[in-house]
Amino acid sequence: MRAGLARLEKNRVQLEVEVTTEQVGKALDQAYRRVARRVNIPGFRKGKAPRFVVERHIGKGPIYEEAAEILVQEAYPAAVAETAIEPINQPELDLVQLEEGKPFIFKATVDVKPEVTLGQYKNLPVTKQIKTIKDEDVDAVLNDIREHHSELVAVDKTEVEKADFVVIDFEGFLDGKPFGGGSAKDYLLEIGGGQFIPGFEDQLMGAKPGVEKEILVTFPADYHAKELAGQEAAFKVTVKEIKKKVLPELDDEFAKDASDFSTLAELKDHIRKKLQEDAERASNAAAEEKIVEMATVNAQVDIPEVLRERRVDHHMEEFAERLRYNGLKLEGLYAEGKMDEARLREEFKPKAEQEVKASLVLEAIARAEEISATGEEIEQRIKEMASELREDVAKLKERLSPEDRESLADRIRVRKTIDFLAQNAQISIENI
Repeated sequence: MRAGLARLEKNRVQLEVEVTTEQVGKALDQAYRRVARRVNIPGFRKGKAPRFVVERHIGKGPIYEEAAEILVQEAYPAAVAETAIEPINQPELDLVQLEEGKPFIFKATVDVKPEVTLGQYKNLPVTKQIKTIKDEDVDAVLNDIREHHSELVAVDKTEVEKADFVVIDFEGFLDGKPFGGGSAKDYLLEIGGGQFIPGFEDQLMGAKPGVEKEILVTFPADYHAKELAGQEAAFKVTVKEIKKKVLPELDDEFAKDASDFSTLAELKDHIRKKLQEDAERASNAAAEEKIVEMATVNAQVDIPEVLRERRVDHHMEEFAERLRYNGLKLEGLYAEGKMDEARLREEFKPKAEQEVKASLVLEAIARAEEISATGEEIEQRIKEMASELREDVAKLKERLSPEDRESLADRIRVRKTIDFLAQNAQISIENI
């Protein structure tokens, strides 16, 4: 096999591949056997008719098409390896010559990873801002813990007030008729919590336990249940019980109940230390992001459209998934005219292009600095994954495909490259 390479515009190349006559003969024999097994020829069992009979029955075309597919499947990957290109999409094929007794020649036009011209990526100046943890930060966490350990206690009140918790029975009506999903019994509702339709909780203030009250509301125009969106509804509501949230006292007993510490002072120290660690992690991440951004800006690379569009597709899928999580469908929003697919894709393009460029630049830096994932590092990460998934290491290894391992190695390489950039940056610390 022989492979020639011609570079076209931008990041597009064309391979011209020539396969030997001997390989062509073998491929034609293999193609004949495949085709023969798929056709019914009177007087012969499937796959048993001689080649000349098969060709006379269906023509040479199907056999030559099958042979071309066999030859391309073998020769194209070999040509890619021989020319050391990195294709980023499927090739466009042009069959130049396929005749028995002659070499098989085809051309493959494909987009490849672009060349990156690196700029400065060492000694990049960056300021790492580290938040100083204050008493009020610790207090905020303590209050969250208190909220988590709070209790709802029934109170003897004659009227509902804001911040009360009420146990209610309710039934909703549209045009005087009950509607599906509009009723419940013993429902716990926080007044002012914004849990129900706007206006519902406000109208419950002043309600008396045991006395039915009618509430009139209008469902929002963008309400998730389309049959209710924009509709006026009446609710009959009975308050059965009023409760108040009671928070535990901040003392040593609270620390013992809410944590593994014996005193409130110890708990506070632990919270402060944890918040400081979180702040430093966030600061490190922000600094690393800035360093990668600077190295990316300093580099030059022509972003292939196929990679940018692939990244846009990724963001579109993520966006659609977030909508589904909230009970919405992207296709439905398109149909209603609330979103335009082309405009949405345009909005994602700048971010997608930046991400693709950063990825290519990090890959180029790793190549320049000979950074890669070692076998030991891959094995260690697999062990960590098994621990996280609570799965046997051997079974996890069986499940990992070669592509999975390659992806794992890529992630390790990227992490090591970012660590390299941070270690070789000029970092100054600013406490805020």
